[in-house]
Amino acid sequence: MRLRPQAELDALVASIDCRKTQSLIGSGGVFTVSVARHDLTPAHLIWFLLTNSASCGAEDGAAQWQPCSTRVHTAMHGLMPRSAALHAPPHHPHPNVQGDLWLGWIAAQGLTGLALPVSAGGVGGTLADLTQAMAALARCAPGAARVLWAQRLCIEQLHQASNRAVAEHLLPDLIAGHRAGACLLPDAQRIPLAGRRRDRAWRLYGSLGSVTNLQWAGHVLVAPVHFEDDQRTVVLLSGDQDGIRRGPDHDGAHWHGTRTARLDVEGVFFRDDEILDSEADALDARVLAVRQALCAGLDTAP
Repeated sequence: MRLRPQAELDALVASIDCRKTQSLIGSGGVFTVSVARHDLTPAHLIWFLLTNSASCGAEDGAAQWQPCSTRVHTAMHGLMPRSAALHAPPHHPHPNVQGDLWLGWIAAQGLTGLALPVSAGGVGGTLADLTQAMAALARCAPGAARVLWAQRLCIEQLHQASNRAVAEHLLPDLIAGHRAGACLLPDAQRIPLAGRRRDRAWRLYGSLGSVTNLQWAGHVLVAPVHFEDDQRTVVLLSGDQDGIRRGPDHDGAHWHGTRTARLDVEGVFFRDDEILDSEADALDARVLAVRQALCAGLDTAP
């Protein structure tokens, strides 16, 4: 097991001190990264971790990292090196396991909280940081980047939503990667579900194509709904609700682990107080900047 030469690290990230400790977790070992200066951004740290995460000689390429500090909140002082050969996060042949591994790894690196205020449970940083970190991940692990795209966008939708009770209940689990946040892919057709009034509640019907991050360990889904009174809203559904049926995962190596599939919604029970935001267009406008930052980074994926 080895670290990259210290001279190389000094040249790339001069203010990061990397110290190898006793190997405690499998063959990957445990590494400590500490920040000596405060002009580093989360994107610098994430690039550093991505660059070194699978270069330590572990047979399965699953080196594990424990950042001492990822809460760095200053603006970017330069682009991360684009020529570096980035290595993928831990790999597993089973798509269910792969998706959960990616989600946990992404959260552990602080990616789910990047460009999210510290007051909301994030790690701070700018939209430029988010785009560059996403681009770095997309170049080395396109599938993991799609998982990050959905998770971070779901987090932003809850952060900006008017239903604060639902948001504050779920945001900690989503940021920590304990629960997946599923979203329609950027190029998917956005046809709202239909909401039909039943007594004091609603029943939801319709189909959602190409929803990504439907992880096996549990997920919530942000979905547009058009109610009978012509109200266009956004709701948050749980993957284990009765009436939600998922199709098979998308085929192809680049979809492996993303858990992307079509969802059919048939009579899902829903209450008024569970609406995430009563004005879908207004919520879309509030999350637009983060959506664009994520998409700009994701577009660099092979």
